[in-house]
Amino acid sequence: WVFSFVVGNPVTPQYSPPVQVLADSTLGSVPIDAVLVAKDLTIVPTLSGVCVNAAAGTCALVAGDAAPLRVYAPTFLVADVGQSTPYPRKLNTLSVTLLANVALQAGSSITLSNLGGAQAASGAIDVRDGFAFGTSPSQPFSASNNAAATGQGAWDLQARSLTLFVTTTVPAGTFMNFSFQVTNPQCGQESPPVCVRASDIAPTAC
Repeated sequence: WVFSFVVGNPVTPQYSPPVQVLADSTLGSVPIDAVLVAKDLTIVPTLSGVCVNAAAGTCALVAGDAAPLRVYAPTFLVADVGQSTPYPRKLNTLSVTLLANVALQAGSSITLSNLGGAQAASGAIDVRDGFAFGTSPSQPFSASNNAAATGQGAWDLQARSLTLFVTTTVPAGTFMNFSFQVTNPQCGQESPPVCVRASDIAPTAC
């Protein structure tokens, strides 16, 4: 017999567990005792419909990933940020590219932190699609979990962080390209190590 079925992977990372098969009957006949099933440890799975236009190797799978219920930890496979100007006290467009290996459900959040020196009043700031800070609001994001307006994020001046609340599910392997504006500090500095994290991506903690 050859058959297949569909399950949902957990968000908790794990190695492929030992899978068993047995045969039993309610009619009193002789059963077949449980035995371990041979797992596919050689074929490299093929991704379909995810990581489109990603650089070679970004979402690459390896031998052993076809073993049943081998699950990676949730992470950003791509996390890039750039700026439009290095000059002091200038309005600076920060452009971000993210790609997660897990779906970001509505109600989850993304936080960019350690944006040292960046100046903007605490509160909602505009977040736009693409890198040029154009006129199109970034639809998947809002400044709070219950905000009606999309295309905004919550800026915390004291923490120098931007939090984006996801308003509609972003599928795994989907590029998110967006930009926002801050004012550069008056004094010179090296680029700080900017961090990104996602929270509340699933009801089960890892």
